[in-house]
Amino acid sequence: MDAATGKILYQKDAELRLPPASTTKIVTAIVTLESGHKPGESLKVSKTATRVPASKLYLRPGQNLTIEDLLYAILLASANDASMVLAEGIGGSVEHFAELMTQKAHEIGATNSHFTNPHGLTAPDHYSTARDLAILFRYAMKNPTFREIIQTKISSVNSSVLVRKKTVARRISVRNHNRLLWNFDGAIGGKTGYTLAAQKCFVGAVVRNGVTLIVSILGARDQWGDTKKLLEYGFDNYPILKAVSNRAGEPQVTSREFARRVWLRSSLRRNKRTSPNPRMAMLFKSALFASVTEPRPY
Repeated sequence: MDAATGKILYQKDAELRLPPASTTKIVTAIVTLESGHKPGESLKVSKTATRVPASKLYLRPGQNLTIEDLLYAILLASANDASMVLAEGIGGSVEHFAELMTQKAHEIGATNSHFTNPHGLTAPDHYSTARDLAILFRYAMKNPTFREIIQTKISSVNSSVLVRKKTVARRISVRNHNRLLWNFDGAIGGKTGYTLAAQKCFVGAVVRNGVTLIVSILGARDQWGDTKKLLEYGFDNYPILKAVSNRAGEPQVTSREFARRVWLRSSLRRNKRTSPNPRMAMLFKSALFASVTEPRPY
């Protein structure tokens, strides 16, 4: 979404409601950052938080972590237990925090989403869309703290617990699940997700030559392959796609046409005479990418 126009460059079933898996944590972070609580404030881990399924940090009841460290835990390591600590500490309960998440998403413009938990594990009535997640990620990237955390490759979080009147410290290393930060030119952050129901999901941003694209993909079989194809196509064809979207109000590139153009570009590079595969761009359930800043990056 161009900062000025909100135009979308390509989409496939972008309004299809799907389980978002851990891309949910983008909204968890937004609500946390706008809650009024200070980053250095400590929250205590409850027994309920430790019982949530992985992925997680395997926190222990009674441990204390700062809100800032919990944000690093959910955005880099996708820690479900850290998400629960934030929800309970800031919302008072998971249920109330989830209501705040849905309310905030709708305020931002992601009106086709509904959240029932802070981590994204599959649950009835917990859903979003590729379009909504792009809207939410674009909004979140305007927050300096979110932007700083999401593009961090490796960090650590500190916890403490009182044992026999002594404070025992524990340091936990966290590594960003976003592979693009290591191997894709211009990657500036993103959030992964996976559950059996959701399959592989990703929402993220890449900047090149003063143009920033957001990609949002749900239900992918080849998470990184699909994401890279979308982004490369977007940067290679940005002037044309922008012109088309400006004329028509919505992107006119279909999934089949997208596959044909990707094949033409790749076959020219390989210099091989093979037939285009119209299924190339249909390995994911829902996808969208858009320009979010132009001409300046975040």
